[in-house]
Amino acid sequence: MTTITLYEQKHEEDKLALARAVQFIQTNHPWLSRIAKEGQPILRANASARSKLEKLIQLADRIGNATQEVAACKGSGCAYCCHQAVMLSGLEVDRIEKDTGLKATRNLKPYESQENARRFARTPCPFLKDGGCSIYEHRPISCRLAMNLGASPFFCNTEIPPSDSKIVHLDLKDFWQLYFEVTKASQLGDIRDFFPG
Repeated sequence: MTTITLYEQKHEEDKLALARAVQFIQTNHPWLSRIAKEGQPILRANASARSKLEKLIQLADRIGNATQEVAACKGSGCAYCCHQAVMLSGLEVDRIEKDTGLKATRNLKPYESQENARRFARTPCPFLKDGGCSIYEHRPISCRLAMNLGASPFFCNTEIPPSDSKIVHLDLKDFWQLYFEVTKASQLGDIRDFFPG
């Protein structure tokens, strides 16, 4: 089987898996189509940004739990997503420092998502230890929402060039708008910039 044929076959399998995932989500978790509405109480709360971040983490975990049954990565034990860029805010860095006792670097250049995606592709996260996350309970929201709704983790493999890899995932732009509103006063960076390892 040629590489092109394999990629086409995997894309077709992912299209079918996505259709099943959409049906499952619409039937079992219709609230996922209203994430902006779910997040409004978080934004309107008379609370600190740190407290709002904790509520966003709870919402991210709720999203992850709702999609786990149809995610390709459930129980696979792979660490492909731990070799990709991981954006996080200074608020999340503060949380990781407080919860783990680790000290972060703060002198970062402005965050550029495309540049970081290229710069950190295939680079292991500094918290990846023995094939698992050493700060799993305290991991960033980006990690909590890294999910593949395709048929398999095939396209997650960072050996596949980004131009050929089309990971099937939820459209979470409403969630990320909430995130940026809550964290707007804090610096953005990649986890490897804040915690060089």
